[in-house]
Amino acid sequence: KMVGYKGYSNIRCQHRGQILMVALSRTKKFNAFSDGLYNDLISVLKKSSVDPSVTVLLVTGDGKFFSSGADLKDPSNNFKPAEDGMTSRNTLDRPAGRFMMELLGYTKVLVAAVNGPAVGIAVTMLLHFDLVYLSNNATLWAPFTRLALVPELCSSVTFEARMGLSKANEMLLLGKQIDAKTAENWNLCSCIFEDVDKGGDAFHLRSIGTQVCDKIEKELLSIPLANNTSKVFVSLMRQRRAQFMKKVCNDELTILDQRFDCGECFEAYKKLKW
Repeated sequence: KMVGYKGYSNIRCQHRGQILMVALSRTKKFNAFSDGLYNDLISVLKKSSVDPSVTVLLVTGDGKFFSSGADLKDPSNNFKPAEDGMTSRNTLDRPAGRFMMELLGYTKVLVAAVNGPAVGIAVTMLLHFDLVYLSNNATLWAPFTRLALVPELCSSVTFEARMGLSKANEMLLLGKQIDAKTAENWNLCSCIFEDVDKGGDAFHLRSIGTQVCDKIEKELLSIPLANNTSKVFVSLMRQRRAQFMKKVCNDELTILDQRFDCGECFEAYKKLKW
């Protein structure tokens, strides 16, 4: 029996053989992460992880953006500390924190086809994908310092490991936005797709998502026993670090909660020049 991936309001899903394509699809909000989007993604991660028809989960975006990061207009992203001065924000129990943990524990092949600008968590999550491809108009930006946040989703560890401390801090501490070419040079993706359809339909025949699907089908899924083999590779190459990454993520969120609870994030948010 086929598992259903219909009825989501913030994403669109399409089966391509053994690949489940997931398009972030809040185009009016540039695919910003709201609680609704986090919850849809948590559901897809949970379902597909036990769905025998899915070997690869591919994430891409509808519209011009991959994702503009946290939706600062979403009521859940209220920067105000609790009125009573006691209650902690407790990000780990919120959809954002639950999504992070679900992603870190995912045991199948994760592929990202970044179709345009990516901001915040849409950048930090890429470091946990097994394969990352960017279209030539993609940019990566992690502007956490502007809002007095912290490096989240393990970026305090993953960025430094991937590109060295100085480049990591160029992005994290100085909030530098980088283009696709720089991202490729800094080891953040496998390669850049130059000739992609930019009409905004993630499932278009020439979209970066579809082209990456074709590549994965040809180079991985055509191999005998690809399903089992890819699980083994993911378990050895990414999943043996999962417990460590969950601890790192937890540590980061604990400090994030402290910054929220004492009002620092709200102060920065009020003073931010948009």
